[in-house]
Parts: sequence; C-alpha cells; structure tokens
Amino acid sequence: MSANLYARFCDRVSQPELTQLFRCGHSARYRAGQPLMGEGEPGDYVVIIRSGQVKVLARDGRGNDHLLGVRGPGELLGEMACIEDRARSATVLAHGQVTGVKIAKGAFLDFVVRHPRTALEVGRQAMIRLRAVERRQTQLVSRDVGTRLVRVLAEMAAIFASGPDAREVEIPLSHDELAQLAFVAKVSVQRKLRLLRERRLVTTRYGKVVVPCLSCFLHSAMAVAEGGKSSNAIMGCAGSTDCRLTRAFSP
Repeated sequence: MSANLYARFCDRVSQPELTQLFRCGHSARYRAGQPLMGEGEPGDYVVIIRSGQVKVLARDGRGNDHLLGVRGPGELLGEMACIEDRARSATVLAHGQVTGVKIAKGAFLDFVVRHPRTALEVGRQAMIRLRAVERRQTQLVSRDVGTRLVRVLAEMAAIFASGPDAREVEIPLSHDELAQLAFVAKVSVQRKLRLLRERRLVTTRYGKVVVPCLSCFLHSAMAVAEGGKSSNAIMGCAGSTDCRLTRAFSP
C-alpha cells in the first residue's frame, strides 16, 4: 500500500498548459469553514487548490452532513457539474486556510476544448474518483473494519503530509469523520486506533490522529489491522531515528 494513492490533477497536466489554465481564472483565498462551493448550487466555476485541504460533504434525507472525502493541493474541484451543466452534488468546505485558482465555467470549458491533453486528464480524474468509490464499496464487503480504517488513514496521511519526504503526519480529523470515511461505527474506529496506539503506529490527540513515522505505518499497520497471527508482535518505531520494524515472533 502506497501513500501516493493517485496522482493529483496538477501532477498529470504539463506545466505550460497548467500555467495557461491558471491564467484563465483568478486567485482565491478561503478561511477555515468557508465554502468553496455548495451542494445544489449551479456548477458555474471550478477551483484548483494551490495550498491547504478541503472537506467534501453531502447531506442525507434527514439533513445530516456526511464526510465523503478530503482533497489537497493540486486537486481540481467542481469540474463535473460544469461539464454536465447540472447542480453540484456536494458541498466543499475549507478545512483550514486554503488558496486556489477560481475559473469561470465558460473559460474552463473553452480551455478544455482547445487543449485535448488537459481534457484527457479531466476525464481521467473522473474515472479515478469513480474507481475510488467502487473500491470503497468493494471494501465494505471484502475488507474488515481495521483494514478499511488503515486504508483511510494512509490516504489522509498522503493528503495532509507537509511534503513528499514528510515523516510525521498529523491528520486533523475526528473519530466521527474517520468513521464516515471508512464506513464504520465510531466505536470501531476507537477500538482499532487503540490497537494502533499500542503498536506505536499512531498517537491520538483531541480531534486528530498523528502518524509518527509514515514509512513505518505503511509497512506495519495493515498486518496489525487485519489481526493475523504474526501481527501480535509487530511494533512501530514511534518516530525513532532508527526506523526498523520489530518482529519478535513468539515461539
């Protein structure tokens, strides 16, 4: 399992075309909790995130918001509503301070028509997200609670990491939010996080989970989550400068 679960939109578009695309819009800043776009609103612009993270939420029939995902720098938001000329299917809120480029629908669609390679990447992004939904649906049947939670933590660690070489990663999401992303009960998240803490793979603070060593987490956590026979002896390094997995198997 890799922390780089999928390439960001900006990583897949050539730098010259990306620079031209940015020029089609204007810089935008959002404070924590401010909406970038709202569910049910017309899809009349897109936003490309330059810095910060956003939460994607949808409201159920009882008026409750559910966290569908988190997006970070380099991601394109709102393109499907523009292309399909329909209302937005979700709300996007700034998780903290966010900067981006806001591009009006007409300018965005005109650019896509004139730049087939960028158009291809827009379509590829739609397929990547569709496969992500399908993968999660499959995991509901084929994966246990621990495995689903670990995959969510790995995905969130990739999004919240300060850079490609980051070792310690702080994931500022509550147990409720992690439960929504993993499609499990909150009590199950608490139980599995306790196990990961005991194995020194994570620490928990109010409203956040800290991965002290991302490399150690990615190599160890899945075995711990699945609860196999050998997982009882797997320990993380807890951020030690000597990152070596401890596998002291019982005889």
